[in-house]
Amino acid sequence: MLWIFWIENIIYVTAAIIALALGLLVLRTGLQHGLNRAFALFALTDAIWATCAFIYRLALWTKQGNPWFWLEASVLGLALMPPTIMLFTAHYIERRAARTKLAIIIGFLLIAALTVPLFNHHIVLEPSLTENNITTFGSTWLFYASAVPIALVYMGWSGWTLWRERRQRGSAYLAASVFIILGGIILGGVLRSVLPLPILSFTTLISILLLGYGVLSRQILNPLRELTSELERRVAERTQELEEANRKLAEQSAELTSATQRAERRAAQVTTGAEIARAATTVLDPDHLIANIVQLIQERFNCYYTGLFLIDAENRFAVLHYGIGVGSASQAGRIMKERGHKLKIGGQSMIGWACANRQARIALDVGQDAVRFANPLTPDIRSELALPLRAGERLVGALTIQSAQTAAFDQDDIAALQGMTDQVAIALENARLFTQTQQVMKELEQANRLLVRERWQEYTARAEESYKAEFRPDNIKITTGELPHILRLPLEQSGQKIGTLVMERGGEQPWSSEEAQTIQTIVQQAVLAADNARLFEESQRLAARERLINEITARIRGSVTLDGVLNSAVKEISLVTGSAYAAIDLEIAE
Repeated sequence: MLWIFWIENIIYVTAAIIALALGLLVLRTGLQHGLNRAFALFALTDAIWATCAFIYRLALWTKQGNPWFWLEASVLGLALMPPTIMLFTAHYIERRAARTKLAIIIGFLLIAALTVPLFNHHIVLEPSLTENNITTFGSTWLFYASAVPIALVYMGWSGWTLWRERRQRGSAYLAASVFIILGGIILGGVLRSVLPLPILSFTTLISILLLGYGVLSRQILNPLRELTSELERRVAERTQELEEANRKLAEQSAELTSATQRAERRAAQVTTGAEIARAATTVLDPDHLIANIVQLIQERFNCYYTGLFLIDAENRFAVLHYGIGVGSASQAGRIMKERGHKLKIGGQSMIGWACANRQARIALDVGQDAVRFANPLTPDIRSELALPLRAGERLVGALTIQSAQTAAFDQDDIAALQGMTDQVAIALENARLFTQTQQVMKELEQANRLLVRERWQEYTARAEESYKAEFRPDNIKITTGELPHILRLPLEQSGQKIGTLVMERGGEQPWSSEEAQTIQTIVQQAVLAADNARLFEESQRLAARERLINEITARIRGSVTLDGVLNSAVKEISLVTGSAYAAIDLEIAE
């Protein structure tokens, strides 16, 4: 079977010549392209492998030289093929990722490590020609444990990657060449003892032809594609730069939007504060003022729930006075108000903590805040802001502002809203004082009315007949019954009715409202004059009584003996009071 020997030699020589020719041809298109350099490196390793394998066979046949050296040199060239094919593939598909570069470097380092035992005859052993003129050699386990896995991994990745890019011109030929040489290494190298045919050399020759055709079709036969590829690369770079610029622009836009939102939020806070101050000056009823304030905050800040608490009389609990929410918390305020919802000051709640420390507190994520009261009526709460209501040194209550978004508040919100809540506290305190003042005034008016009624009752009770004044003009005939037009007006002093004015008029003209108002004004003046007359008579009566008491006292003091003093006292008292009998008995109590 000498013909097999020479056919294999011819194949090796042809493969070496074709590999060198293709490498030089590709290099002429330009060394600036990484793809050209990668293919030239692969062609060089293929030429080294084919040339050394040819010389190795001639050395064995002629029994001249050192066939062992040429065998191991050809094995080295064959071992360099997988990482060089991977390098070529990475440049061809323009996917030079970091992990791909790392894998290529590792492959070359492994080949470099194999060269250490290579020339010490530790990998291939006993090269020789069989009786059929077939070259053979032995090998250690290290050869199969290193070279074969490297070839499978690197060439398998390259073939599969090129096959996926088969739409590009020449990629299908490249993928086929990689799979062919991989199959040749497996069949011709591992199974050489079973199949004594030049499979490896033949498959390598076909592979280099297909690989060269794929490269030439891209680099020489289709230069426009290379130009297009370069343009695409530049477009990709410009696109990446544009995307980076767009990303920075988007970040700046997001920052501007965030700043705008913060400014709008601060403007809303200032506006709400002004509206609260205006409400504080116009609404004096505490209940209405609290409702207005809570509704303003809820609407302006689009809160999930807002509630206002007031401190009880014992300063132990913060009691919910008014609350309003949206969504799942729409009925929370009404239900909690009906239940008398209250939180202990200093207890496990945001409101309790804020009241105890008189400081604001933020819970950016209520699920992670240890100081918080979990309320089932507000299940969607994600962040909360609790603010104390301080009017000077007095703690009025606290305000809770809740949001369905996480981290909805910040320290700027505390600075802005705390001033607003202090205004709320002052307004509530003023409303409370105004209500107390109004209550005191009502009590004073009630007491004054009682005093007026008692004084007039005492005054009229002393009269022998009731006080009544009537008048009828002489030119009007007295008729029986009432005239058709009657006007009745009350006589009032300090809200207490002390009499009634009745006026009758005949004819067809009824009493007008203007006449009624005029008469009412005159009547009020008459009431004041009557009260002044009553006070004058009362003062005259008191002055006369005081003079009488002084005269009787003077006459009693005119006696110098006890019997005379007692007799004078009995006599004077009887004369003044009109008594029929009077006596004084001195009795000393034991």
